[in-house]
Amino acid sequence: MSPAWYQYYGLALGLSYEETQAIRYGELLDLIACYQIKREGAKTKTRRDDILDAIMTWR
Repeated sequence: MSPAWYQYYGLALGLSYEETQAIRYGELLDLIACYQIKREGAKTKTRRDDILDAIMTWR
């Protein structure tokens, strides 16, 4: 991960420059995941999707 990417998401999340530099990598990835769900939304998986997945992977 490049430093520019790290800074971009840190600032997009509302962190200051210093906070972005001090936060652990794993914590930042967790915050980014939450940010993406909030911004882009998330689809709930239905039982039908589970059944179709099982059929497609069954051999």
